[in-house]
Amino acid sequence: MNEILAGQKNSLLMSESFETQLKNDFEANMNNYTDKDNFPCIFCSYETNVPIDCLIHMHQKHNFAISSLSSLSLLDKYLDNWRFHPQPIINSQVYGFPSQTIDLENPEEISLRKTLHKLRLDQVMNEYEMERTTVFKDIPCLFCRDKFTGTWQQYLQWLFEVHRFNPGRPQNLVYIPTLISYLRNLINNNICINCGQHFDKPHLLRSHMKKKPHDKIPDKRYFDRFYMVNYLEEGKKWQDIEKEDDDIDQSKIPIEEGLKDFDDDTVIDETKCLICDTVLSTPGFVVDHMLRYHHFSLKEVQKSIGSDFYKMIRFVNYARAAKNEKKCFICGAPVIDNYVDHIASHENKVPVDIATILSDDKYLIPVIKEDPLLTVLEDI
Repeated sequence: MNEILAGQKNSLLMSESFETQLKNDFEANMNNYTDKDNFPCIFCSYETNVPIDCLIHMHQKHNFAISSLSSLSLLDKYLDNWRFHPQPIINSQVYGFPSQTIDLENPEEISLRKTLHKLRLDQVMNEYEMERTTVFKDIPCLFCRDKFTGTWQQYLQWLFEVHRFNPGRPQNLVYIPTLISYLRNLINNNICINCGQHFDKPHLLRSHMKKKPHDKIPDKRYFDRFYMVNYLEEGKKWQDIEKEDDDIDQSKIPIEEGLKDFDDDTVIDETKCLICDTVLSTPGFVVDHMLRYHHFSLKEVQKSIGSDFYKMIRFVNYARAAKNEKKCFICGAPVIDNYVDHIASHENKVPVDIATILSDDKYLIPVIKEDPLLTVLEDI
């Protein structure tokens, strides 16, 4: 009796060990599997919308496991394929335990995996291109009341410039909205994204992240899904890529260690961009934003009209008034839609009728009451 119980206990422990390794392998590559909500067993009528449950079912009921699970793309399509075809099954070792599995050297298995990888890569590249080129309005900041208008890759760059928060180099990341949503949930609950420590107040969390520093993505398997390299280069990890060429030119950014604090008593001079609807926490950030994302330099305007402070005031107020009137501040043409694109079409961004504008005193009156941008014109 004792021998039977001991055997059952050992069998249970082996099953738990197998399933732990299976779950770890699955989670390391989970984003590859989320193509649809139906995952069928290849041996019986069992189906589920939870992929890991399907894998455990096949192990427990059919003594079957998929080899090299972490490198497999699109699990649902893989299961669909073998469900309706004879499987080239062999007896082998999976995670160190005897199990049936599909022969990795079988030509059909090789071809199927290559096809699914190509299909998955096309999906990822489409997502990557969208995040690189599509402009979104009013993306909330993770740390303060600012909102950002631009692409998701530009948003990550902006987070670094404004708060010194570096979740990763934008060109290396994909599924950025999902990543930001995950990080936002942690931060909104005052949980450190790196170590998981909970804090009672937001400013205590920011202070902790700054001092440690814990303002970077931790080396955890969950984050593998957000790195392009895990879809492109088999065997190369995102941590290696992050050590390679840095897109962010540190020499152009004021030296400041760690995450920039935005405590409850921080003074914020919310300033609106002259070209788009982005509102940032200081006029200096808006000056940098216009240069980086709109290729518009207030310094170049100043060079063309002279260093007269009041001329610059007239120019800024004219630019704001023109945008409010849906009129290009450069050429004067009406612009009903796509104001940002229209401004971008002008290589020379100094107004054509600049002399008339600078002589009109009505533009000495601020369009925006107490406009913070007017306070930095002498320091540009």
